[in-house]
Order: sequence, then structure tokens, then C-alpha cells
Amino acid sequence: MATHYSFTVPSNYQVIKLLGKGSYGVVCSALNEATNQRVAIKKIEDVFSHKTSVKRTLSEIRFLIRLKHQNIISVCDIFAPKTFG
Repeated sequence: MATHYSFTVPSNYQVIKLLGKGSYGVVCSALNEATNQRVAIKKIEDVFSHKTSVKRTLSEIRFLIRLKHQNIISVCDIFAPKTFG
């Protein structure tokens, strides 16, 4: 698995390691140092480059926010890119 992906995250998160890569993004393990909670962060490249990508991403976010189950990861935060380009 390639490790050339960079994750720019807020200062309270410490990236631990790359977990996986799929067709819709790259996921890393991180620690929220403010809460001492281990989290997964999904980075979606060029999400605003195609209308389909935006719709798919918004659909996934809506689904995960509403879904509450012990075996499904829940959304605790969303980071927007500093630039759209």
C-alpha cells in the first residue's frame, strides 16, 4: 500500500497510520488528542471536481449521520478543504 498520501487535519488530531485506499478515498487512523478518542479519517480527493462525486459524498455523509449502530462507524466531525481548486 502506498504511503505518499498526506492528511492535513486540525491540530487536535494526530495521524497514526494509513489504513486503506479505495475508489472513493483514502482512510487513516488518527487520535483526537482533545478527547483521547481513536478515529478514522477519510480523505476524498477532488470531491468538487464532478457533480456525481459531490452527490455521492453528500449521500454518504447523510447516511452515516443518521445511522446509529454499534457496528457502524459514526460521523463525529467533517473537515472542509481550505481551497476549492
